[in-house]
Amino acid sequence: MANSIQEKAREFALGYLTKEEQDAAFMAFCEGYRLGFKDKVQRDDWDLSFASASFQPILYEWVCYRKEIKKSFKSIKSVQAAYKQLYELSDGNPVTAMKIVEQSIASSWQGLFPLKNDNIRNSSSRRSEEGGNQSLFSYADAILQEY
Repeated sequence: MANSIQEKAREFALGYLTKEEQDAAFMAFCEGYRLGFKDKVQRDDWDLSFASASFQPILYEWVCYRKEIKKSFKSIKSVQAAYKQLYELSDGNPVTAMKIVEQSIASSWQGLFPLKNDNIRNSSSRRSEEGGNQSLFSYADAILQEY
């Protein structure tokens, strides 16, 4: 069984009769592999024109981060889905979208999630609406007592 690319290329070249054909097949196999690998690894040319102009640099930041952590997008559809998710999570606000991307990068996450600070604010305001005029400190005390 062929292990390296060169061994696979030699095996491929053996299907040709003359030495010149075998050499050419070997070189073509290696070059094709190199170009295919380069295309897979260096996909910086994603067309982000489907995203609004204010979201394009933010989305590009996310695409580059995913590539850095070796979890790059495999297709333009997955990039479009990430954009849709980011747009919905941020309610179309580019500043919030950037904070979401920064939060995910800072936490080494592979996905996009609602801002943690917004969740705390939303749950505390929900509790104060439900429980009368409960202060933030009493809410924090209640959480600390649970632990």
